[in-house]
Amino acid sequence: MLSKTHILVDRTDTQVIAFTGYDGIKMLLHNRRAPTDVASFAMELLRVHAGITARDNGQDDAGRAKIRRDSPAEAVAYACETAALAFDEFKQRGWLIPVPSWEELEEKAKPQN
Repeated sequence: MLSKTHILVDRTDTQVIAFTGYDGIKMLLHNRRAPTDVASFAMELLRVHAGITARDNGQDDAGRAKIRRDSPAEAVAYACETAALAFDEFKQRGWLIPVPSWEELEEKAKPQN
C-alpha cells in the first residue's frame, strides 16, 4: 500500500498532515519554524532563572539592600546573551558536532553506498 498524504491545516508556522500507511491513518504536526540549539538553551535559561534573577535597587530607610526582580525584557536579554556566549565557548572547545545535511544523509543511505 502506498502512503497518501493530505495537508489538513496549512499555516505559515505549522502544517497538520494526515497520512495513511500499513498501520492506518495517522496525523503529523509539522512545525515550520523551530528554535536553534542556542534559542532552545536560552529558553531553558528563562525557565530556570527568570523567576529568580534580581538587581540591586538601592537601600531602604534602615540601610538594608533592596532588590527588584528583572523585568521580562531584562530576563530575556540575559538568557539570550548567556546562551550566545555559551555556544561561542562550546564552538571554541569543539563541543558542537557537525551534522550532514538531509540530502547528504539520503545519499549515504542509498543501497549502493
